[in-house]
Amino acid sequence: MKITYDIPDREWYQLARYAEERGLKITTILNTAFRELLTKADHAPDTITARVHKLVDRGEPDAVIAMRLGLNSRQVAEIRRGLGLQPNKLRREQWSHVLEARAAA
Repeated sequence: MKITYDIPDREWYQLARYAEERGLKITTILNTAFRELLTKADHAPDTITARVHKLVDRGEPDAVIAMRLGLNSRQVAEIRRGLGLQPNKLRREQWSHVLEARAAA
């Protein structure tokens, strides 16, 4: 795959010097860096966004996710939409839990 990316001259020269000193190709350095980034992303700490994603994947609706994470439904919907995920429908048996949580809050 071909990718076009603008690198400032100073950074390009640093990269070229680094590659030359080690006898490497610049593409090898970049590919290694991308792989390291992807590996770190796979082991990223548990964030609210990751938790919302996990709960949406499990079929939980926004209201239930909001209740579990201490957010409001609008915040959950914004995160979910940012992830490109569709909402899950609130099932009848889940509604009583949402009402109880709201009453307790």
